[in-house]
Amino acid sequence: METVIEVIKQDISAAIKALDKDDFRFINTMGNRIASNLLIGERKDLMIIGYLLREIGLEFGIIKGKDEKRLGKCREFGRKFLRGLQSIISRDKINTKEIWELYYDYEDNVRKYIPMDIEISVYKDIPEFTGKTTSMLAKHLEANKEVLLRENNQLIGGVLNELTRVINVHGLERRDLIFYLLLQSLIGYYEYLLYSETRDGSLENKEEFKKKIYPYVDKIVDLVSNFDSSDLEKMYNRSNEILGELCSEWRKFFINYMEIIRTYPERRVEIIPEEAKKKIGETIAKALEEEAKKR
Repeated sequence: METVIEVIKQDISAAIKALDKDDFRFINTMGNRIASNLLIGERKDLMIIGYLLREIGLEFGIIKGKDEKRLGKCREFGRKFLRGLQSIISRDKINTKEIWELYYDYEDNVRKYIPMDIEISVYKDIPEFTGKTTSMLAKHLEANKEVLLRENNQLIGGVLNELTRVINVHGLERRDLIFYLLLQSLIGYYEYLLYSETRDGSLENKEEFKKKIYPYVDKIVDLVSNFDSSDLEKMYNRSNEILGELCSEWRKFFINYMEIIRTYPERRVEIIPEEAKKKIGETIAKALEEEAKKR
């Protein structure tokens, strides 16, 4: 068996143990680790596995925050998915379509436990509406991609937010799931790209930046807009290629910069207005003065 596959199987085993212990953050960590290990092993075709574990960690964390009682049934779905992954990658010939289908079945079950109690009691599955949402958001992303060149924009995050909301309460088809996962891979790449290409609050070279982000946006929009449900294998293969490229670049960026928030913490400080800073300083000074009087 290929060495990198053996390593990935161990990563998944660790994720299963973390699931049993409700350590959902560690499952997310395993997703990142798998992505990096696949980069080392030059297996772009399997990068989706890393993203899927990240999604599981995120979703289970949200579910736990809503109602821990929901976790019992969800763990069953999670174990079934993770063990299914191990089985698929243990074969001599790995069929990535099986991975996508396995995750679709998992997601179609687990997403029902994510909404709030009120939403669960009211909303019904209307996957046709989710399909319309995907179509609208793909067009919006294409029409507004120039926004990606602006400082502080949240275009990809905004599209993801709307799509996630609708999927959680109204269900999803395979095209919606593909769009969602491709957007997740796009935003991870985009945030690092923007960080690496920005100096003093603005892009160094907008034309070069366009060349590095627009082609991916175009590929994703084209795939979603011309989705052929009668040839799912082709759709999955195309999706896998895009996701594999984005994920590989994302992990390379991580090697260069690690976590952006740790390497550039002053970005959080900059959002505090000057007047607020002054008041904070006065409050601290007054507190220190009162403390000195007590001594």
